[in-house]
Amino acid sequence: MDIRIMNLSLLRLLKIKHETIKGYKIVLFKVLSFTITHGKSDGNHINISVGIFNVETFVGFSLWNSFTQ
Repeated sequence: MDIRIMNLSLLRLLKIKHETIKGYKIVLFKVLSFTITHGKSDGNHINISVGIFNVETFVGFSLWNSFTQ
């Protein structure tokens, strides 16, 4: 979804969907971005990111599965 006024992008919502990762990214004025994702690979992982232009910093939270053999 992209909200524009006079050909200027105000808000853009991107859906992230890969084999093991799902989430959303919101971009404001092509400058600020906010991302939240959930992944399932050897456990559950939640990542939250905040970015300015092409630089992002993120915080992650993981719950690992126990592997028994």
